Amino acid sequence: MDEKLFNEAKRGYDKDEVDSYLKELHAVINSYKEKDNAIKNAIINAQISADNIIKNAEIEGERIKGRAVKLLDEIQDSIDVKKSVAHEFQNEYNLLIQRYLHNLDDADFARLFGKISELESYVGSMQKIHGADTEELDSNSIVSKMVVGIQKENTVPPESTADADKSNDDMVAPVIGLLAKDSDKDE
Repeated sequence: MDEKLFNEAKRGYDKDEVDSYLKELHAVINSYKEKDNAIKNAIINAQISADNIIKNAEIEGERIKGRAVKLLDEIQDSIDVKKSVAHEFQNEYNLLIQRYLHNLDDADFARLFGKISELESYVGSMQKIHGADTEELDSNSIVSKMVVGIQKENTVPPESTADADKSNDDMVAPVIGLLAKDSDKDE
């Protein structure tokens, strides 16, 4: 506000002018007080809003962090399960390899061919007993007996009777194929 000069009156300044000026000053002061209050309220509201934003951001951050930790735990559990399955497979595979694979030498093949010769003799004697009709012979049971004999010689103990039957069946097909090749050569 500008500086105000008052007219002189009989006893000092003109009372109406002073009152009018004081009213103007009062209005200006009230205007500043209102602006000050509005600014204070705006600052308070801004602070409250900022606090709420920060609080909500912290809550959301904790929620996201919790989900991330949970997801990481689930992924780690999945990795652990897959790792366990892989180790179990590796162990089973190694046991299977140890059980069925060994180095074959000439003596092993000599025993195999000896068993084949025994089988041929057995089949020949069965042919004589049953005549020329060899279709009545059960080749799987004959070969299974031979395979059991080979297993006993090689000391490969089956884990159970079901495993022995399965391993016999697994070995029967190649032996029958071998015998079929031998019979084709004879013809």
